[in-house]
Amino acid sequence: MDFSMISGMVDPDYLSRMYETQRIARVGSWDADVTNQAIVWSDVVKEIHEVDADYQPDFVAVMSFFKKENHRSRLLRAIREIIYNGSVFDIELEITTAKGNERWIRITGRAETRDGVCVRIYGAVQDIHDRKMMECALVQSRNRFESLLQTVDGIVWEANAATFEFTFISDQVQNILGYSPDQWMSAPDFWQNHIHPEDRGHALAICHTHTLAGKNHVFDYRMIAADGRIVWIKDIVAVIKSDGSPTLLRGVMVDVTETRRFEILEYLEQTVLKLNSPKERSLERILSEYLLGIEQIYPRMKCSILEIVNGKLRNWASPSLPAAYIASIEGLSIGERAGSCGTAAFRKEKVIASDIANDPIWSDFTHLALPFDLRACWSHPIFDSEGGVTATFAIYYDHVKEPGEDELKVIDRAVGILKLIFENKKNSEIINMSRSRLGKYVDALKKSNERYQLVNKATNDAIYDWDILRDHTEWGDGFERLFGFNFNNKAFQLNDWLEKVHPNDRHDVQNDLINHLTDASKSNWTGNYRFIKADGTYAYVEENGYILRDSDGNPTRMIGVLRDITRQKQEEHKFQEIAHMQSHVVRAPLARVMGLVDLIKNYPHTDIEKQELLDHLLISAKHLDEIIRDISEKTA
Repeated sequence: MDFSMISGMVDPDYLSRMYETQRIARVGSWDADVTNQAIVWSDVVKEIHEVDADYQPDFVAVMSFFKKENHRSRLLRAIREIIYNGSVFDIELEITTAKGNERWIRITGRAETRDGVCVRIYGAVQDIHDRKMMECALVQSRNRFESLLQTVDGIVWEANAATFEFTFISDQVQNILGYSPDQWMSAPDFWQNHIHPEDRGHALAICHTHTLAGKNHVFDYRMIAADGRIVWIKDIVAVIKSDGSPTLLRGVMVDVTETRRFEILEYLEQTVLKLNSPKERSLERILSEYLLGIEQIYPRMKCSILEIVNGKLRNWASPSLPAAYIASIEGLSIGERAGSCGTAAFRKEKVIASDIANDPIWSDFTHLALPFDLRACWSHPIFDSEGGVTATFAIYYDHVKEPGEDELKVIDRAVGILKLIFENKKNSEIINMSRSRLGKYVDALKKSNERYQLVNKATNDAIYDWDILRDHTEWGDGFERLFGFNFNNKAFQLNDWLEKVHPNDRHDVQNDLINHLTDASKSNWTGNYRFIKADGTYAYVEENGYILRDSDGNPTRMIGVLRDITRQKQEEHKFQEIAHMQSHVVRAPLARVMGLVDLIKNYPHTDIEKQELLDHLLISAKHLDEIIRDISEKTA
C-alpha cells in the first residue's frame, strides 16, 4: 500500500517508523485494482526494482521484470488462481531490475472479493536475494563436500556404532568391491556378511572392542567382492561420541590387496627357500608347495613348471592342473607355435597368450587345453647358468585374461626364486661330487655369484648378509641407494646399525631381535622402525631377516632385506588425518549452521534479528567451505 493514501489518517511518526522498518527489512507493499487495472507500488518495492520514485507500474511493465519465462509463467498462474478462486499465493521468483541486476524476490498476494468477484489484489514484495545466494553457497558447499567424498581413493563410510549398520557409503565401493551403494545399504548386516569367513570373527571383535572403548582404530581384513575376488581392506575408523558415548563410526576403506599379496608372497618365498635347504626334501615337492602357495594368493590362478629336456617338455610340478592335460603335453617338442610354454622355451622370452582359443601359437593344441577350460596361459623361460632354458614357469586361467601389473610382478619374482632354487640344488650337487668332477662347475658357480651381485645392483631394497659370529655385515648396493651410506670397504657391526635406528624405536627393536636370535625355534625376524639417512632425515623401514643356526641351534648368520615403506606410512597418516578432519573439524561449523537454521526456522524474531542470524549463518557456511577446501587439498 502507498503510505501517501493514508497519511491523513494515521500519526505521521508512526508511518515514518513503519516505513523505515520495511526499508530495513527490504519489504514493500503492492496493490492492484482489478476493476480499473491500476497498480500501486510502495517506495520500497520501487527501490527493489531499481526504478525512479515517480515510476508508475502497469501490468505489462510488471511482467517485463521477469525475464525468465518459467518465472513469468509461475506469477501469471498465481494471479489467475487468486482471481478465480480467491486464494492466496506466496512464491519466490527472480527478476531483472531496471538497472539490469538479477535479484531474487518473495511475492505474497491476497484477493479481496465483492459479491464473489475479485476486485482487488494486494500483498508484499520482499528482497530475498542475499538469502538465496547464501542458500546457493550452502548447496555448492555441500555438493563440493559430497564430491570430495566420492573422489577419495578409498571407500568413505558412516555407520551406527551400536549395530554397525551403514548410514552412508561413497560411490568408490563400486570401483573397489563391485557393489553399488544401493546394494550395500539394502541390508543392515551387508558389511559383516561380506567379510571373508576366515577374517569375520577377528574383524568384528576388533571393531567391537575399540568402539566400546571409544578409541579410533585401524585394522586389516579381507572382503569378498561382487565378482568373487578377494580384496584386502585397510579400514581407518574414527569413533564419534555424543555425551561421552560412541554413537557413530566414520572411516575410509583402502584397497591394500597388492601390498598384502606381496607381503604374503615374500613370506612364501622365505618358507620355500628354507624348505630348499634340507638335502632329503625332493625338488618336486618344494616346487609343488611353492606353486600351491602362489595359487592361494590368486585363487583363480593355476601354476605349472615344465622342465626342458632335449628340446621337449617334461612336467616338473603342476599341482592344480588336470592329470589328463599334463599327460597330453608330456614330451611335446618346443617350437615357434608350440603353445605358451613350448614357444617361450623356443624364443627364450616371455609369452602371453590371453586367449588360447584364438592365439596362433596354440592353433595346434587348443584341443588339448579347451576341454579342461584352460582359456589363457602366460609362460616365462627359466635360464641356467650357461644361458640355456632349463624350465618354464606358466600361469593358466579358466577365462580369457590379459595379465595385470601385479601378476607380471608375480611372474618375475617367481622366476627369480625358481632360479635360486635350481641353482641351490645344483650347488648342493656340486659339493657332493668328487673332486675329480668339481672343476667343470667352478665357472658356473662364479656366474651364479655374479648374478647375485647383479641382483644386488638392480633391486631398490637393501640386501644384507650378517656374520653373527664375527659381527660383520655386508650390504648390497641397494643400501647406498636407499639411505645414502657406503660401507662396502668398512666394517659394519650391530652397534653401527643400532645407532642409525631412531632413538624412540631402538630399545624395542633391539630387544625383539635378541629374543628371536636366542629362541632356537625361530628362523625369521621382521622389524618395523625408523632408520636415519645420510641427509639426516628418517625413513620408515620394514626389515625381514632369515636366521641360520648351527646344529645346536645357535645363530651364526642372518640374511635379509630392508625395504623403505615411508610413502606407505605417509599415506596411512594422511588418511587418518583426513578421517579426523571429516569426523571432528567439519562437525563444529556444521553444528553451528544447523543451530542457526533451527533458530531461524523455529523461533520468532524481528527482521533485524533474523538478518543478524542470516549473517552468522553465512559466516559459518564460509568457514565450512574453507575446511572442505583444506580436506580436498590434503586428499589431492
